Amino acid sequence: MLASIVLGIGVRASLAVAQQPLGPGQTPEDPSGRDGPEAATNTSKHYPPAPDTWANLTWALNGTGAPGIYNSSHTPDSQYGTYNWCNMPHVRAQEYKVPVDGYQLVYVEAVQRHHKRTPYASNTLRHEDVTWECNGAGPYAHARAATFSTTPVYWQSMSGTLNPFEKVVDPGFVNSTCRFPSITTGGLEDARQHGEDFRHVYVDRLGFLPPGSNRDEYSFRVTNNVITSATLGAFVAGLYPDQEEYEALVQPETYDSLEPSFPCPTASKLLNQIRQEAEWLQHLNASTALMSRFDDVAGRGPDDKDWHVSYDHAYDNLSAKQCHDLRLPCSATNSTLCVPQSDADTIYRLGHWEYAYMYRVSNRSTAFSALKMGAWFGEVAEHLRTAAAGHKIKYRHNFAHDGSMAAILGLLQFAKPMWPGTGAEVVIELWKKESESGRNFVRVLWSGQPLETSTPLGTLDMVPLSDFLGYLEQTIPSDLVSACASEIPNSPSVQVPRQ
Repeated sequence: MLASIVLGIGVRASLAVAQQPLGPGQTPEDPSGRDGPEAATNTSKHYPPAPDTWANLTWALNGTGAPGIYNSSHTPDSQYGTYNWCNMPHVRAQEYKVPVDGYQLVYVEAVQRHHKRTPYASNTLRHEDVTWECNGAGPYAHARAATFSTTPVYWQSMSGTLNPFEKVVDPGFVNSTCRFPSITTGGLEDARQHGEDFRHVYVDRLGFLPPGSNRDEYSFRVTNNVITSATLGAFVAGLYPDQEEYEALVQPETYDSLEPSFPCPTASKLLNQIRQEAEWLQHLNASTALMSRFDDVAGRGPDDKDWHVSYDHAYDNLSAKQCHDLRLPCSATNSTLCVPQSDADTIYRLGHWEYAYMYRVSNRSTAFSALKMGAWFGEVAEHLRTAAAGHKIKYRHNFAHDGSMAAILGLLQFAKPMWPGTGAEVVIELWKKESESGRNFVRVLWSGQPLETSTPLGTLDMVPLSDFLGYLEQTIPSDLVSACASEIPNSPSVQVPRQ
């Protein structure tokens, strides 16, 4: 069952029953797919990423400078395609390459990360010395009635209240009117421009997307985290500015495949094993001085274990500030003790290395990614099949998170792994070639250009649909429920952290 929400000016709570998608390797004639004991296993082959990438630990530890743009959403046209954490490259008319004559676009499915935001509350320092205000901006939170038009309502955080418990918790950003996380005004502006750029390609240039009023020919999907709905609201203001309200599909939080929340002990165990591998431990041991300096500023200590198994928390905190033109933090108790830019840059490089290692470098990474996003790819596979058969839906767009995007790229075995920045986008295009009896081909775009993989498929640029689906079949367990419950020896169970 898919719950659906209407986004834009209003929010409608309604329910729609969705047809159960076929898994990879299944066909309408043979719904069983693979059976027997091997059905619960991952049969994929791991193909390591290209050697000259950000997966290089020596570079992460000893390199210089930030790995891309971290202080602005703007990338000059002459540099477009450069990694920009604040606002990743996406399809634009200026760079988009139309296939040679003879191909007809049949279907488009896009998935992207939300746009820039405030950090998660769990990623704030104990006492932030930087002021962050969100006056007049916040997530909408109101209901849509079937019988009348309700008044739009958005949330504004309270601080400085008479609630005595406010004084006994770590304040984070003192007296802030922001929510942590929430998409900022700057992030919403980026999302609207993203939607305009998408329109310039798929409406103005290709004439492919249906009019906004043809709601039965396209759909949007979000996760249960409101920041994806906020991003969608701004994106569609750019894509279909003449429309006022949108229905967004969302799966229940207990089994959402877009922000994987279903129980999967095997994935948890694989992640634990990845974080016990020698190279992972080496990167932590080699950067203890850096982590200690950051702890002194952040007010974090050995008891804050989550802050010391990776640089995820530190990265989110620092990058969110710099993307919004806020300075790097100083200690709340010693204003002369601050995070220097060189340390922030090293944390950014190490963050990239960590994501590359978890989702691409480790020999376990492909299996981990397949368990995380295999269910979603199973849905996409069925969308491609039905589109090839003439289904009327021409376009689906999914709004997700960095962990979703990293696992999508990990499952496809992206050759140049990185931490997907805000607004990061993958577009799956299905084309038909009339001269080959309507044979179907898949093109996958990352940052607006064909995705280069380390697999035998190579660059995903007009790959036969049968080959693309065959790769998914070989990579994703046909029985994901059983695969998630499988035992991995010598590995204690841990929870997969929220990414």
